[in-house]
Amino acid sequence: MRVREVMTEEVITVDVDTPVSTAVSLLAKHDVTTLPVIGDGRLVGVVGESDLLRHEIPHQGSEGYDGGFERLADGAQVDSQTVADVMTTPVVAVPDDADTGHVAGLMLDYDVRSVPVVDGTRVTGIISRRDLIRMLVHDDDRVAEEVRRRLRDYSGDQGHWTVQVAEGIVTVDGDLAYPNERRVVELLTRTVPGARSVRIGPADVAGGQSHGHSVGTGEQTHDRTGSGRPAGR
Repeated sequence: MRVREVMTEEVITVDVDTPVSTAVSLLAKHDVTTLPVIGDGRLVGVVGESDLLRHEIPHQGSEGYDGGFERLADGAQVDSQTVADVMTTPVVAVPDDADTGHVAGLMLDYDVRSVPVVDGTRVTGIISRRDLIRMLVHDDDRVAEEVRRRLRDYSGDQGHWTVQVAEGIVTVDGDLAYPNERRVVELLTRTVPGARSVRIGPADVAGGQSHGHSVGTGEQTHDRTGSGRPAGR
């Protein structure tokens, strides 16, 4: 799956001269862990909870610590500091066509919670660990319904396929009347968020009963004797 399919497009950013207290307030207000930092119209760094805590803890020490991260938002002790003083640079960033598996590896390798998405040096989105987790827990029923919708759109509501999804593994079975149709169906299915892999052919059936649904009719069985398509198509 590509980053563009799961990233957050509405990104909260800060400038290099933004006060640290303002950055803390933005993190708390928008419930995010990282803010891309913009300088001269391009991505120059990121500032996150760890950056702010790293620069606050030496002032207060571990003894008698009284929630310094929250107190930062009041502006105490940090009025003279800007984001440029505490940001992390260089930045780990990815294009929107990067594979999500690659991004997950970057997050683990660099111990970051979020990665900016860029087009050149311009920020177009951000992808977080939360986004990746949500991608992994897509409900099978929702995945199956989206596959059926896409196949209906492709077939003009005349296709005869069954769709089953188990733990993100999609099985599509039915009449494939044309040589290239198998590939088309596979590509349409593979682009559905939450579809981990695609199998074209009969599903494993418990007790000899199919649990799939007809893409065209919503019934649980389908006629294999005809394609269900208009003549001459």
